[in-house]
Amino acid sequence: MVRDSFALNACVMSEQAMQEVQNLRLVVVGAGGLGGFVAQGLVRLGAQNIAVIDGDDFSDSNLNRQFFCNSTTLGKPKAEVCVAEMLQVAPEGKYKAIKAFITEKNVSYLHGFDFVFDCADNVKTKLLLESYCVSKGIILIHAGVNGNFGQTAIIDGKPILSSLFRRETKSLNSVILPQITAGLQLNLFVQYLNKTYQKNRLYLIDLQTMQISDIKY
Repeated sequence: MVRDSFALNACVMSEQAMQEVQNLRLVVVGAGGLGGFVAQGLVRLGAQNIAVIDGDDFSDSNLNRQFFCNSTTLGKPKAEVCVAEMLQVAPEGKYKAIKAFITEKNVSYLHGFDFVFDCADNVKTKLLLESYCVSKGIILIHAGVNGNFGQTAIIDGKPILSSLFRRETKSLNSVILPQITAGLQLNLFVQYLNKTYQKNRLYLIDLQTMQISDIKY
């Protein structure tokens, strides 16, 4: 049964999708610029089983863009703060914080989840997530941001990131792009549940031209 609080999601979600999202097992990898927005968005879409994985603590450099970073959370673990805030929205939710960075040794944290949201801030982790999810048949909803440019895609069995990322790069972001990209990540998730998404599409965001384009891979 869909809570009255989330009934207005019917404007974008089918009745079946609103029922389904309550039982799905979701994990958000990274609770920073992208992950904070994705995690709080999933809660407000009615998701009740979410794990948030991040080994970092909030610092001054996060204040300009990260949803849960403020003067009271500086120095605190990102994953734990994120889950505490999620519980303020839906106290009945089964939300779990894991303070860890995903590596080859602990990537099995992702075992048993239905969807993985790639909100990681480095290429090595993104490639590891893709490799694991493709091999295990887990749906990966990828996103990446840098300055004025972002991208997002549903990776469901067919990899793409290994052909996009050739080397590690340093990303610099303000508050604008992560919110937009995270919103599109959530929208892809909703489209998947509604069975309206287009397979094997990479969406490219350009804030300078105010355009979103897509390529088939």
